[in-house]
Amino acid sequence: GIYAATLSSAIASLVGAPRILQAVANDKLFPFKFLTYFAKADKDGNPIRGYFLSFGVAFCCNLIGELNAIAPLISQFFML
Repeated sequence: GIYAATLSSAIASLVGAPRILQAVANDKLFPFKFLTYFAKADKDGNPIRGYFLSFGVAFCCNLIGELNAIAPLISQFFML
């Protein structure tokens, strides 16, 4: 059960984060010009550019390979 819950949470984060990034970029909540790059979606409304960013962040975290080095950073993101 705990493995299924962990996998479900991880997949929800990988799918939800790009959509939140797209919404923030569309609403122009922050005055950063580079965020407009992530506002674009495909014809079905999927934030493909955000998916690639999420994949890149997850891949880089996996390359670090030490959970104790990544845990404080991930904790800070979830507290936001």
